[in-house]
Amino acid sequence: MNRESLEKLFNYYTLKVAKGHRTITEYYLSVNEKCYELLSRDNDLSVLLNKEGSDELCESYPYKIAYPTHIKNYPSFVSSCKNNRLRNRFPVPVVFYKDKYVCRSSTIRNYLKDEEYEKDCKTLKSLSISSIFNFMVEKNRDKEEYKATTESVKKEHYPDLHQFLMPYPGVKFFIQYTRNNYKFDGLLYNFDHPRNEVQLTIPIDFENVKQYHVLPITEITGLYLRTMLRVLANPLQNKHSSIVLHCLSGWDRTPMYITFLRASLWADGVAHQSLSTQEMLYLIVGYDYFLFHHQLKYRLQIEAELFRFTFNFLPKMIGKEFSIFSFEKDSKGPTKEQLKTRERKLLDLREEFFKYYEKNKNLIEVISHNY
Repeated sequence: MNRESLEKLFNYYTLKVAKGHRTITEYYLSVNEKCYELLSRDNDLSVLLNKEGSDELCESYPYKIAYPTHIKNYPSFVSSCKNNRLRNRFPVPVVFYKDKYVCRSSTIRNYLKDEEYEKDCKTLKSLSISSIFNFMVEKNRDKEEYKATTESVKKEHYPDLHQFLMPYPGVKFFIQYTRNNYKFDGLLYNFDHPRNEVQLTIPIDFENVKQYHVLPITEITGLYLRTMLRVLANPLQNKHSSIVLHCLSGWDRTPMYITFLRASLWADGVAHQSLSTQEMLYLIVGYDYFLFHHQLKYRLQIEAELFRFTFNFLPKMIGKEFSIFSFEKDSKGPTKEQLKTRERKLLDLREEFFKYYEKNKNLIEVISHNY
């Protein structure tokens, strides 16, 4: 990995990728191939091809989707349930920790038949998923172009799954962050707005969350991340149980938390052990955001810089309260040396990001101001 590769990725992603479905170019395929190579370096993975045309599984997912080789039936489950989630964004394992996965998806469609919910549930079971982390603030979303609901509303179809309802503001909230000169101070979300139907629900005895609705957004972000890390380290069913994260479409709030989990596990040395800082940055930007269709150019045009917020939050994750070693049952917590390494890696990752992001700053501002 070199600076030129990262510069090209940031430039292409920032300026050339338009709103809408994916455009498969030679460069797009090269990014996909590189991300697959980075993912495979520390994991035994196979490829699910998401071709264009009649064989297309999802128009806003990567052409090459990685999944653990030992899940032999994953492609067949995907084929049977691909239409059951909003925009066909079916569950995909994207972060690998021990024998567990962090998966991502969109929420489920509303008004499905019973057998369609059953197929969706079987796909989750094929990935050993026992816990769902849902960031939506609404219980249902009915628009002309889509009709969506959540597993908590259709809980009779998901009786074996632990549902974590973690309402978190959508991407337009981050306009406030941009206009606050990228400062965290004073960033509050109005949970009392009538649109916010969902109450925070954590089905484990963890932290005091009764006053979550008055917390700054950074504290809410940290609370949710710690909860996910605890469940990942101590699954609620068996030791191999996995988790899935989703918001509405799964391309804004979801990649943010995927990034936090991937970066945190990497900083602890329990995932992506062979990846350098530059390689980790390429994987996050290329796979978690670009190939899974976070529409960066459009987000910049409306000044909703969730992408920037994600990397600016990394220094808040350096402490032991975010280390996986603080949650593992047989662990005494991170050592001083592990915490030093964790801090260095997360700060280096943030610094590396801003080298390339800031390089496009003038172009980004032109895009935003001309919108």
